[in-house]
Amino acid sequence: MSAERRFGININGIKKTWRPLVAAATAFGGQAAMTSPSFAEILRQPQPITAEAPKFDLVPAILPPSAINIEKDPAKIDQLTVSMIDQVNRMFPDAETQVNAVGYRISKGWKAQDGFEYLATQRVIFQRDRSGRMFLWNTLSNMSDFGLDEQLDNLSFGVTIPPKQEFRDTATTLDGIFDERTRILGIPQQITRVAQEYREVLEIGVPEGFSAKYRSYRVARYQRIAFMLWMDGPNKGLVQPILAGDAAAAAGLIPKDVLLDKPDLGSGGGLPETPIVTRPFAPKYVAGNSEINNPATGEIGWKETYDGGLALVDEMVKDVGLTGGIKFVETPGLPKISGITRVVRACQDTSDPRCQNEFLRWVVEIKDKTAYVQYDVVSPSIVFKPGELDHSNWGLTLTGAVPDALRQDANSPKWLEWRAKMINAKPIVLAAPIQ
Repeated sequence: MSAERRFGININGIKKTWRPLVAAATAFGGQAAMTSPSFAEILRQPQPITAEAPKFDLVPAILPPSAINIEKDPAKIDQLTVSMIDQVNRMFPDAETQVNAVGYRISKGWKAQDGFEYLATQRVIFQRDRSGRMFLWNTLSNMSDFGLDEQLDNLSFGVTIPPKQEFRDTATTLDGIFDERTRILGIPQQITRVAQEYREVLEIGVPEGFSAKYRSYRVARYQRIAFMLWMDGPNKGLVQPILAGDAAAAAGLIPKDVLLDKPDLGSGGGLPETPIVTRPFAPKYVAGNSEINNPATGEIGWKETYDGGLALVDEMVKDVGLTGGIKFVETPGLPKISGITRVVRACQDTSDPRCQNEFLRWVVEIKDKTAYVQYDVVSPSIVFKPGELDHSNWGLTLTGAVPDALRQDANSPKWLEWRAKMINAKPIVLAAPIQ
């Protein structure tokens, strides 16, 4: 199946390209946009109706390329899994919103025969292209193409999703087609509102079908996900995403060698050292002219201990003439230069054997009245003991490093005053997993 087939549709010969999961400015680590209070509220328990899905294996000879894993090295599969988990995590503001939106993870990452990389959750399947962009896979469109609509409709895969309908779209834009099909199908406003909230972060494609025949609920089918609306009972008016990822697994569309025995509820699903959300910090913090740009991958990074923490650091550096603020910038391969490059080790007790191993190199350089904290996380997956570097006070650390870079006296009255403030304020810390 071509990339065009996966990422677009042809309307009167014109390709309509799907939007990525997040806006272009945030696609590679920016803060997710899915922060609407109603989003988590609408999607809370109870879980959608499911049944024990029978195992339905496609004939191996006709398995689609997306369902064939060509990576057989367990270490590389684990590395791919961690990378994709990390990228998905950064799309959501917190773990609860993430689980409500896409469900728990049901697979490790796999590199498919079609050249794309995949990661499955209970409700959707993520697809990453060669450039590193991540999308939702056209799960339901592809299941229809594979001739599985009947099984989706009759509970064979543990869900009830109506068959795909054919349309003669007159609109010429993705949003126009979305609105046009919504009107034609008569999809209730409650479902449409939730669908549009998803589209702020996850492009779900256009409507493909709607059914009013399922007992006490209605189902709207989109290309990449489906939603159910409860029509009566205690959950009347509740909209929930259907477990389309589980349905794909039941159909044999997730390679067996990466399918988890049970959903990953946070233990790592075979990777216990990698919980479902392992980064307790935002990808980026900004205050005034200062910013912290955290590592793109791994479990180590800086965070504010309270709103406005970085603003205090920004105030400090401006007070000593650095009007451009302070900026943390990842610098892979940062050289270790005696007397210049600072080293952080995985311990505080020098008798600890881990003190032999550094995990972070960093240096402060001054340029154009700006302090640049260049850093290289040498060991991104290190784990600390309670009370160690997860609580290190980097506001205090900078009261020594910045005057050194400026060639100022770190014990001058001004710096001593700031040091006293930082001891009490503790505005930013280095965050890391704890044993």
